[in-house]
Amino acid sequence: MNVDALPIVTPRMSRILAHEVLFVINPNSGKQAPHQIVERLERYDAHLAYVITQDQQGVRKVFQNLDKKYKGIVIVGGDGTINASLRYLVENKNLVLAVLPNGSGNGFARELGFDRDLDALMRSFRKGETMDLDVLEINGDLAINVSGLGMDSYVAHHFQKSKGRGFVNYVWATARAMIQFRDFEAEIKTKEDVYQGKYRMIAIANTRQFGNNAIIAPQARPDDGRYDLVLVKPFPIWKYAEFIIKMFSGKLQSSKYLQFLSLDDASQIKWSNTKYHLDGEPKETQHDLHIQLFSEKVKVLKRV
Repeated sequence: MNVDALPIVTPRMSRILAHEVLFVINPNSGKQAPHQIVERLERYDAHLAYVITQDQQGVRKVFQNLDKKYKGIVIVGGDGTINASLRYLVENKNLVLAVLPNGSGNGFARELGFDRDLDALMRSFRKGETMDLDVLEINGDLAINVSGLGMDSYVAHHFQKSKGRGFVNYVWATARAMIQFRDFEAEIKTKEDVYQGKYRMIAIANTRQFGNNAIIAPQARPDDGRYDLVLVKPFPIWKYAEFIIKMFSGKLQSSKYLQFLSLDDASQIKWSNTKYHLDGEPKETQHDLHIQLFSEKVKVLKRV
């Protein structure tokens, strides 16, 4: 478990038993097949409850028909599946979110210390420590990890179209973006300032990383009532290796090509494109991006 990634909070205590936990399985996420996940759950405890969803509508139906006995929701999938659940989690303050990661990047899970150790996860539920984490609202949609526009959005859109999943396929999509993506003009308005220029990407960060420990916002914390905008300026192609090394070592704050804005008020981005992503999920709009902290928080299990 990556203890350094955990936010510093005063946890709340609410013991949750195994029969009060529901596992929500995304069959299209990651490399582990649904039947393998189910077999693993049943080996651990034959009475563990689970449901397999097929799409976002399926996720909505899970929460609409959720038995009130469930206090813990375990997302078995990646950042996109967590994102699809946010609206329902903030509407039900009694539900505690946890993750059994099975995505390509698992950025949120890595940041909060969730791994594939099922026994440790259930021990965490029995201990019952929880954290209240910030949620962002971007053009009316919710996000909790890292969203953005530019090269990372280009990767997200192309990765969605690829047949394969996993880290290797993501690397190939990123390599393609390095060659094909073109910088864009943008104007960023905050309460205090206006920033204009040409950018390679703009990350909207509630946590530090995209996934796979690629840390784009080293100072971001998901529980501090703030979010980070990371403005990545154009840089020579021969600088990509240095950029990637610094990103995976969490040292991008030392790069002269990046500007970090830590905000607690609304901001607006105008840019010469239409594609962006929410927690890695491809989106498209003809409008500016309006960003603010959502009025409610999400209760998340603290891994022990």
